[in-house]
Amino acid sequence: MYWVQELKKQGVLALPLGMNLLANYSTSTISLKFIAPLGNQYIAAASLATSTYWMFGKLLVQSLCGALDTRASQAYGMGAYDALPVIFQRTSMLMLAHCVPITLVQLAVPELLRLAGEDPDLCRLASAYAIRLLPSLYIEALSRPLNRILIAQRVAAPQMFVSIGVAALHVGVNHLLVNTLGLGFLGAAWAIGIASFNTTLFTAMWVAVAGMQDRVWGRPTWGAFQRWGEFARLAYSSCFMKVAESWAFGMLVLIAGLLPDPTRSVASTSIAFNTYGITYMPFLAESIAVSTRVGNELGAGRPREAFMVVFSALAITPLLWAVIACILVEPHLQRALLHLYVDGSDAALWQSLRWLLTIVAVIELADGLQTVLGGVVQGSGRQQKGALINLVAFYVFAMPLALFLGFYLGWGVIGLFAGMGLGPVMQTLLYGWLVLRTDWEGEASKAAAIATKEEEAVLERHSMDIARHPENGLREPLLANGAAEEARHEIGQEAQIEACCRGDATSDAAPITVIATCGAAAAPGEAEAPSMLRTHHRDVHDG
Repeated sequence: MYWVQELKKQGVLALPLGMNLLANYSTSTISLKFIAPLGNQYIAAASLATSTYWMFGKLLVQSLCGALDTRASQAYGMGAYDALPVIFQRTSMLMLAHCVPITLVQLAVPELLRLAGEDPDLCRLASAYAIRLLPSLYIEALSRPLNRILIAQRVAAPQMFVSIGVAALHVGVNHLLVNTLGLGFLGAAWAIGIASFNTTLFTAMWVAVAGMQDRVWGRPTWGAFQRWGEFARLAYSSCFMKVAESWAFGMLVLIAGLLPDPTRSVASTSIAFNTYGITYMPFLAESIAVSTRVGNELGAGRPREAFMVVFSALAITPLLWAVIACILVEPHLQRALLHLYVDGSDAALWQSLRWLLTIVAVIELADGLQTVLGGVVQGSGRQQKGALINLVAFYVFAMPLALFLGFYLGWGVIGLFAGMGLGPVMQTLLYGWLVLRTDWEGEASKAAAIATKEEEAVLERHSMDIARHPENGLREPLLANGAAEEARHEIGQEAQIEACCRGDATSDAAPITVIATCGAAAAPGEAEAPSMLRTHHRDVHDG
């Protein structure tokens, strides 16, 4: 059956993506483990700096890459491989340009916290730690697009191996900087930057060895400086879509500090929040896979197949949730999980955490569904509507209910979490309504039109260069374009064969020239790809 084959395609992406997310998440945790023996003040400072760096730095930069996720997956699906380096270069420049104002914000946050009443010594240490984290912000502007341009081409296994290797190396780097060289807790911050650099370097090395440079960064081109208006609007919508949700959950920890017994409230909220983030990662990996597959199929001019991606993903999500919920609520597994954080000596804290994990298990079903549906929205390039949905879901419905239950009814932390659970429920309903009303034919036409404009701009630039310097540029562009056209013809034939096998050749057989022109998602050599080496932090280290 076609949906079974689709699940296999999603699994090839989602499984390594999930491992990649967990490995990336572990880097900051490893650094905190090396800081722990230095004292509670250093742990508090590093945690504060890491949280502010994520909320007001890395999250913003990462979210700007959402435009690449959409455009690159659609261009790859169409077979417009010449457009991929242009999209990569444009995204990297956009992200680097935003790193400068974000850096200024990062430098100001510790001082603002001091003015708000935080301990001056804690703010001073947090500021020093945050400054050492800033180099990794600029590296992220290259690492994130590099990772996502590969995912758009259905390449995820190499990044998984790189992330696991870097996480293992990160232990040694921390020991060297923190203990051997005596840099203390600041050495842990430097280690995070080194991990980011290593991830980027090793991934780039794999791209070079695999011979994929022309489909990743390519040659410098003026096309990267064009079409910034439309691209930036999509990037900002992607950023707001992600930030609106993440900041709402981030505020939950701050609000918990205003409850009676703030120490126990913040501790239980933070632990539940951290567990929520880890159990959310499988859904996030599936969402990224769905976004890629939807973009590929829309770019290939196959709207019905794009809808089947959605159907397949939604069918598997409840099964995935059942496994996660079992871990969270089964008494023995729940007890083992909680012992990772607390020893059980505080009976009130222990009971609160048990209730919170049960609530998290319930919320995860809606959150898993909305995350997958959000991937559909991103893959089809409708982030502006997604941002509006997230704004309404959390700031019109979830946050007011959380405050009402937590403070007015006196439910405390339980009320805060229960109220925030309305956010994913509203997201699921609103995203579901948006997806049900989708004009898949129209979305496929839009995707093809945008990818065609990108490729035409590249080919026009090639033609101008050839006209000026025919002896330098004629042969290679013609060969490249010929290869791409041949690949598209082969892909079109494969699409026809698939249609015949499903018994619906009559519906799709007519536009064979259109299929050959528009292309499909597979690329030359794709069959061999799997055999090649070839953190709230609910979505921290998102890829």
